Amino acid sequence: MKISWIRPLVVFLAAWGALAGLVRVVRVCPDHPHWLAALVFAAVVEGLLALYRYETGALTPRRARWVVGLRLAALCLLAWVLIEPTWVRQVEREPRRKVIVIHDESASMQLKDSGADQSRIDAGRSALAAAGVETQLGKHLDVVTARAARSLLPAGDAAVDGWSDATDLAAALGSVLEETPPEELGGVILVTDGRHNRPERVEDAARRFGILDAPVSILAIGSSEPPRDAAVVSVRAPDSIHLGDRMRVAA
Repeated sequence: MKISWIRPLVVFLAAWGALAGLVRVVRVCPDHPHWLAALVFAAVVEGLLALYRYETGALTPRRARWVVGLRLAALCLLAWVLIEPTWVRQVEREPRRKVIVIHDESASMQLKDSGADQSRIDAGRSALAAAGVETQLGKHLDVVTARAARSLLPAGDAAVDGWSDATDLAAALGSVLEETPPEELGGVILVTDGRHNRPERVEDAARRFGILDAPVSILAIGSSEPPRDAAVVSVRAPDSIHLGDRMRVAA
């Protein structure tokens, strides 16, 4: 009786030791203790050997050894699947966060306000340069410059015709959220005159920035007084008049 327990005990200890060695390289048996997996493995091995002894009379010794060998190989393969070996690697790194500087380059930013010698676009760039905002932020963060009108474009990309005909600040902020991983997003600096004229609400995009604790800073460019703008749409007047006659013109 003592001898009958030696083989299962050896198989159990060998399986347990193999699992203990594997855990130094991969993660195994995430949901069960290692000793339980080794115990089940030893019990199944003992059952296969008992089946081998039972079938010895019906098979030739060579064929019986092949059968038990294939069964043990299948058992090892099944055990490898069931213990779920997973290679786990832990990497520690400090992500460098990004600040996206968005310059509104829509048509309204091309205007020169009364008394100004620069367009709104140039005035915004000059204000950022004079304050040294990008230089100061660049010491600790990655500063990425982009352009916005109908959509968000990288600083060096060419715009298609009609791109500056509208201002979609909500789409610009949404593009930043989609293209920048949340753990890398440090915030946005938006240089604009605030003339958002698309259906989407800027507040919805700004709320998503608030959830990520990424500030949206606005550098407002322009004047509180609208620029003088007039166009002659139509004129109604006589085709010809005589000298000295009075003429009525509707424009």
